[in-house]
Amino acid sequence: MSYVKIFFVLILSILVSFGVFFLHKSTPKVSVILLTHNRHDLLPRALDSILNQTYQNFELIVINDASSDNTAEVLENYRVKDKRVRVINNETNQGIVPNRNKGIFLSTGKYITWQDDDDVSEPTRLEEQVRFLEKHNDITILGTQISLLNSERMIYLWPTETDPEKAEIAFLIGRMPIVLTTGMWRADFIKKHKIFFDESVPLVEEFAIYDKLFAHGGKMMTLNKSLYQYRIHRTNPQQYYDKIMEIQSIIYKDRWKKFFPNFDFPEMTCERLNYVRTHNRFFRQNLLDEMYMTHCKSGIYDPTYTHQKIVYEDGYEDHVIFSINTGKFYSERKKKGGKVIGKEKGKIKILWNGETTPQIY
Repeated sequence: MSYVKIFFVLILSILVSFGVFFLHKSTPKVSVILLTHNRHDLLPRALDSILNQTYQNFELIVINDASSDNTAEVLENYRVKDKRVRVINNETNQGIVPNRNKGIFLSTGKYITWQDDDDVSEPTRLEEQVRFLEKHNDITILGTQISLLNSERMIYLWPTETDPEKAEIAFLIGRMPIVLTTGMWRADFIKKHKIFFDESVPLVEEFAIYDKLFAHGGKMMTLNKSLYQYRIHRTNPQQYYDKIMEIQSIIYKDRWKKFFPNFDFPEMTCERLNYVRTHNRFFRQNLLDEMYMTHCKSGIYDPTYTHQKIVYEDGYEDHVIFSINTGKFYSERKKKGGKVIGKEKGKIKILWNGETTPQIY
């Protein structure tokens, strides 16, 4: 090779290096943390949904929590193919909460976000969240709306809030202000204030995190767009869900006492919201009035929505989103809704949307 060619190759290499440097400088690094345990069948789809993002400046930290299936082999294949994948294989099972903290400590990005091993991120998720956070420096955690996996139906019928002050109000009255796995966090704020997960709280670990964040003046909100597909698993015993409700109740009541020490936490969500609205010293009054009219008076949202279970003849247990007020619900199995039109001896009669003959379950 002539000296001229060597010179041009050298110049081209320098230009490429500078181009990559400035590209990464203009697109801040995101640390995506994925925890997994014995999900080798669902894991590839979750990994691919991150690796195929339109936003490419990220590291994918995968913590394999001592899986006994071939998860380690699956992860090794991905690590070899893509240098952005970092794999940590735990020798013993440590659980979700310690591993979330481990992921935060290992992260090197300006932003930290999450991906569950059985869910799917939409292709533009990281790009849209980074773009928003770069323009809104006051927002500490930014989430997205979610949909049920393989469905356009939103799961949260009382939506996560798209205004930071509304999100704080929602948390005060016992509603989820943001879905943990969709949240993109400012790493400097989180690490500066040592806002880590409480390892004494093994379930619904995000509730304690949000309480700490608000205490340090952090703000959170949700993009009004579904960028995350969420999979519901209802295979745990009832005691598991009872424990979740117990932990939620303790955290919500503790926060309520910080605002209203002389008034007990009301039983119903709309009662709480109305009390905050009529005894307000903390928030913009117009926001409280708007939330109350929208969620509790307009009929657009039904605060009595909850999760219920129906059992089909083949033994399949279908957990549905159900309204106590109206009897309407949405089934994940059928991907459509229906209405309870009768109850008798422990069974319910359902008329599915688009059908003329009721079914008994």
